[in-house]
Amino acid sequence: MAGRPLRILGLTALLVVGAQPALGVLEVQNLTARYGGRPVVQGVSFKADRGVVVLAGPNGAGKSTVLRGLATLLPFEGAVSMAGCDLASARGKRSARARLGFLPQEAAFPGDFTVAEAVTYAAWLQRVPARRRPEAVRDALDAVEVLYVAAPRPRRD
Repeated sequence: MAGRPLRILGLTALLVVGAQPALGVLEVQNLTARYGGRPVVQGVSFKADRGVVVLAGPNGAGKSTVLRGLATLLPFEGAVSMAGCDLASARGKRSARARLGFLPQEAAFPGDFTVAEAVTYAAWLQRVPARRRPEAVRDALDAVEVLYVAAPRPRRD
C-alpha cells in the first residue's frame, strides 16, 4: 500500500511517515492490541513509505489504538519496524521514540499548560538538553508561526 492512503475500517487519524529520507519506511505485520486481555485491534498489516498515511474508520474502529501502538505507548503483538527500528526490542523502541512525535486527539497535558510549556515538555521528552530548550522551543513555535501565543500568562493574585 505504499504511496496511497491506508484505510482501516472505513475516518480520522493521520500518520506522517519520515519526512526526511533517513526516517524511511514503516512496516506493520499482524499488529494486535488488547485492553484487559480482550483484543481490540487484530491482524493489522501495512507498509508505508514517506508521506502522509490516513487511517480511516468509524469511532471505535481502532485507529487511535494502532497509533498508540506505533508510538510505543501501548503493548502489542506482531512486528513493527519504523525507520529500521524493531519496536519489539527496548533499544528499537528508544530509537523510534527519539524520531517520532505523537499528538493524540485529546492531549493529556495538565489543564493549564501554556503552548510554550507544552512544547517545552515535548522537548524534554525528546531529551533536548536543558540549556538548549528555550531556543528549541522558540524555534519550534516560530516554525509553525505561533510564537506570538507563547507569551507568559498574566499572574492572578
